[in-house]
Amino acid sequence: MLILLILCNRVIDICTTVLLDYDTDPVTDSDIHALIKHFGKIFGPVRVNAIPREALLSPMQVKACMAVVNFTSSRLKPTVDEVTVIYTTTWGETYVVPGKESLDKLWFELQESVPRPPCYIFVPESSQRKRIYQAFIDAAEQDFELLNYW
Repeated sequence: MLILLILCNRVIDICTTVLLDYDTDPVTDSDIHALIKHFGKIFGPVRVNAIPREALLSPMQVKACMAVVNFTSSRLKPTVDEVTVIYTTTWGETYVVPGKESLDKLWFELQESVPRPPCYIFVPESSQRKRIYQAFIDAAEQDFELLNYW
């Protein structure tokens, strides 16, 4: 996700106003602002020289994880249509893995990380939001905290 890249590289921050063209349906300005806010809190810029030496010498572990669900899908769909998983590691790396199967690949790393990293889910505001969240949780077999829209 381009937004995460420019946020992690300090091109924008959580106070930046992003305006969209009129032809961005179904994504809205408020979707973008909410996503930037949550990305900034969970995956803010990392200073590599601030990472403790012990963390770099230890095996890599997942530090935080976030699933973005149905961001560019129709807001009327009541099912999980698209998933992008973003996670950061104790080595200061940030990964973006698209696809519904991305959680299957990450499952082992989430189980091995001690303490268990916080896992969040972002679902854009819609009448189907709670239903999509529950469908995702049922399929993921992981505990994910639904992020507030604002």
